[in-house]
Amino acid sequence: MSVSDQELDRALASLGITESKTSPTVLQRQRHLLSLVMRHANQDNVLGAEELDALRRANPKTKGTVNDRHLRQLLTALNRQGWQCVLPPRPIKPPRPIAIPSSQRLAAQSLQVDRLERLMRREWRHHSRDPRGCLFLAALLLVTRCGASGQVAAGILSRLRVCDVDTMPPTKGRIFTPIHGAAGYDSCHWFNPPRPLQDLLLQHHRRVKSSGTERLLFHEALRGDEVEDGCLDERVRKILNQYLKVIANAPTTREMGISLPRTWTGVSLAGRWLARRHGVPPAVLEILAVYPLPVAPLDLELHRTPNSIPSRRHYPEYGSETYLEESIAQVSAPLPKLSISGDQPLGDWSAAARLELQRFLRQSQESCANREGGPLVASRGKVFASLVLAALKRADRLQSSTRSVLHMALHWLAEKLGKREIRLSTARTYVGRLFQPRLFDVSESIDMASWDDEFIEHITLQLLENPKWSHKTQQEFLDKWMQFLRYCAREDIGVISPSDLPRWDNQKHNPEIHVGRRTLITPFQFDFVLRVLDDRQDLTKEKRQELQAVLILGFYGGLRSSEVLNLTVADVVSGIDEFYVLVRQTKTPAGRRSVPFHRILPEETLRILKSWCRDRFDIAKGEEGGASVRRIPMVGPLVANRRPSWQEVIAEPIQVLRQALQADIDFHGLRHCAASWLVLRGYAAYHSDIRESLSHADHAIFSDICLERLRGLFETYEPQASVGEEKFLVHIAKIIGHANLRTLILTYTHTLGPIQSHALRSANEWVVHANRINVGCHTEEKQGR
Repeated sequence: MSVSDQELDRALASLGITESKTSPTVLQRQRHLLSLVMRHANQDNVLGAEELDALRRANPKTKGTVNDRHLRQLLTALNRQGWQCVLPPRPIKPPRPIAIPSSQRLAAQSLQVDRLERLMRREWRHHSRDPRGCLFLAALLLVTRCGASGQVAAGILSRLRVCDVDTMPPTKGRIFTPIHGAAGYDSCHWFNPPRPLQDLLLQHHRRVKSSGTERLLFHEALRGDEVEDGCLDERVRKILNQYLKVIANAPTTREMGISLPRTWTGVSLAGRWLARRHGVPPAVLEILAVYPLPVAPLDLELHRTPNSIPSRRHYPEYGSETYLEESIAQVSAPLPKLSISGDQPLGDWSAAARLELQRFLRQSQESCANREGGPLVASRGKVFASLVLAALKRADRLQSSTRSVLHMALHWLAEKLGKREIRLSTARTYVGRLFQPRLFDVSESIDMASWDDEFIEHITLQLLENPKWSHKTQQEFLDKWMQFLRYCAREDIGVISPSDLPRWDNQKHNPEIHVGRRTLITPFQFDFVLRVLDDRQDLTKEKRQELQAVLILGFYGGLRSSEVLNLTVADVVSGIDEFYVLVRQTKTPAGRRSVPFHRILPEETLRILKSWCRDRFDIAKGEEGGASVRRIPMVGPLVANRRPSWQEVIAEPIQVLRQALQADIDFHGLRHCAASWLVLRGYAAYHSDIRESLSHADHAIFSDICLERLRGLFETYEPQASVGEEKFLVHIAKIIGHANLRTLILTYTHTLGPIQSHALRSANEWVVHANRINVGCHTEEKQGR
């Protein structure tokens, strides 16, 4: 139907879209979209799926990212006015990381950056002697050889200390870097960079090591303007931009006709694809693509070195962060958690919740403030209280649970604004940084009572993934995010448990490490625990086998404690050569899976698990007159239709594990161990030479037989071996029960250091396929020419 300009203006005004509240560009876009909607909708204000498809086919621009978001917001607002509009489908899976430049222009720029790298190699001695030139060289090699983004490259070099560069073989040249801008040096990721960057760092290390091991490696280049610690990365980016202009205007650059991007950001965007020319896998390039980085395990050397701790050592060193004293307190059961409501969010929950927060702040600005972005006027407290009550009622209509993120955000912002602790402009910043769309996109945002320490750690890392944030912004985000979580854990609120909050150092403003999640149990240590249980004469044979089975399910299968408690005897599928455990009841849809233990367990451990499951099945068949095995739990008391408690099943094996190893770890830490060792074994299945550098490669799980079984799992549904190699991380994510690879890599895998170091060796050569130039620290000038 045709629509007049007057009708469009009235409709936009009824939706709150006016010139005083919206920018001219957005107003014009919304006006155009509304005209399309009104033209394709029927007389009853209904826009069905067929009409929406016709609208998007006739106007392809509506499929773009920006227009799609505006169309979704417009349709959500119309639904509140009584319309019946189908919303555009939202992609569930995150976009797949690409391995080539996304545009022809970016590909052309990457060729220019490659020419710049070759020019810098010819002038190596000149640039490496200049502190700022050395900094630029290091940043360029981090981008072109390691795939680091501009943000991560500047972050690494702004915090790299003299002591963070390893100078002892066989890990000579290895560097340690904090996992994000607000992390301390005790939460680090390490890797061996390619040979050109190694030589540059070692050469510069010898030059500045006399200044002190705690000094920044590039302190000479950063010397000058006084800057705060959180702004060092901005200082590095400023230096890189200045030096880039010097290079771009140099006579040699002009003679060679090199056309460079104008900023360091442009160089990093184009140059990070060059590592693919050297054979670096796309998955490895993604490790340094954005903060936060994966975190390395505590007090565990994965490289085989003459001075490393023996791989068969059972206890951590005395005084280590993972060491427990002889008197270990009884393990306490976790607090009960309310499960997520079965009701799904109404409509577009993410966009509607954020619009409601913005509407609340906009109304507070109009009714309770004297100037734009200022504090609330004290005399208008009753008006503000009525606005808060109205906003909460609207939130109830969006989601009935009063414990949703939207409800808690409204309460928290209302308290801070009402006490005049913050201004309205600050509240808008909180909404933009803390309450991002990705926070509302997860189903757990419906009910914060379902949040546990695992989810809080996961969502915090997700919210930190912003390539435009500086270190200072990351620190400010974590500070305010913790304030919001503490408010939700307050005694009078009680939505989440205080024991689930990350520990926080208020003086240093750095998050303390969660020791239990970074303590990596080695396969030799786990075998020792199984032997300790075999020697326990005070326990019956059935009890010993049950304790061993529970630990095996966690250490090798990566099952959560709740998933172990939900298992029944019927969830085990066993054949002559196959042994699966079916995980049916779990906290997320991605957690429903079958775990092929015959593919991932060594022979002796598989025999222990099979023996327990067979005996349990025989006992279950004789219980209660042969009751259905589907009603008998796999572990715990043999009571039909009763889920065993955490104290009955999980507490004792964890107590035995801690006492045997004197190590600080919980059951969820075993899930981290399962993911870490599976990823390392999966990579070793296709790159057997990595075992030469691993300190635990002589265990049975790294034997040729076990790796061949694991490789067979990856290639079961992949006809070509190369395809299985590319997708082995996807298979491991499914075994662990993760919806995406980011969760597996960032949060759970602590063994990426050796994998990344091995993969980056393909970028050791300056010239692809021909190492014709020696890049040693003592290169002669003739060789440089």
